[in-house]
Amino acid sequence: MIKLTNVSKSYHIRSGNVQAINDITLHIKSGEFVSITGKSGSGKSTLLNCMGLLDNIDEGSIFIDGKDVSSLKSREASALRNQKIGFVFQAYNLEPSYTVYNNLCIPMYIKHTSRKEIDKRVDETLELVGLTDKIKRRAVELSGGERQRVSIARALMCDPPIILADEPCGNLDTGNSEIIMKLFRTLSEQGKTVVLITHDTEAAAGADRQLVISDGKLIT
Repeated sequence: MIKLTNVSKSYHIRSGNVQAINDITLHIKSGEFVSITGKSGSGKSTLLNCMGLLDNIDEGSIFIDGKDVSSLKSREASALRNQKIGFVFQAYNLEPSYTVYNNLCIPMYIKHTSRKEIDKRVDETLELVGLTDKIKRRAVELSGGERQRVSIARALMCDPPIILADEPCGNLDTGNSEIIMKLFRTLSEQGKTVVLITHDTEAAAGADRQLVISDGKLIT
């Protein structure tokens, strides 16, 4: 499903270049639930951004479904993300003044999906995350745990085979974190490939496979 071969990425800052990830080779199978842990600045978020084609790589190759996507043009990368990848972020990235329904519609508008299909997908994803009763609430009125569940629902709206989650429980208490982790487990059991970036070793242990990144290199 996702394959990285000798992937490296650096950033230029005023004092020079910073090697964010260095010669990483990794294969994640379809339907696998993988967690990646590491200290702040270890390169784990950069690695996820490269997997999701949000960042360009300097060296190496990235394959999704057997296709080399390393050098896709911006428009092609955007189209692939919309079809194949759902993103979940620590900060939720919801429009606070929008209702839950309108937040979920955003990725479907990009695909010019019919209103009937949008309504169907909204109902399905909200049922999965247990928030059908919040459909008319504005995002700003929700709790942190509810906002994160809405962000997961939004990531699922286009039914992508891949879910990439960057510290999704970072702003949540233990109870809500457990709810989110159970959702990711459910998605994996339904056949979706889930990659979780986290600093929480307990959360990471809930994945099928646990990886650790340090100074830009995978060490397990």
